[in-house]
Amino acid sequence: MNYKYIYNFETGRSAPSLELIMKLCDVLHTTPDYFPVGAESLLQLDKRISSKAESLSADNKKLLDGIIDLMLSRQNK
Repeated sequence: MNYKYIYNFETGRSAPSLELIMKLCDVLHTTPDYFPVGAESLLQLDKRISSKAESLSADNKKLLDGIIDLMLSRQNK
């Protein structure tokens, strides 16, 4: 990782990949929620997810519900 790569994160020009975040979590023995994420960003994400889910067909809503259940069960292990 070079200084320009890190500089782009620090200045908000780019965001780290999920893979990098997970590697950092492993090294720091923490979880992704350790890294600060603005509340506004989380609210925007919640709204975006809700908006997308509303436009799904009934069958796809059932599928999404199952996917969320699976993600929650894996998260709680």
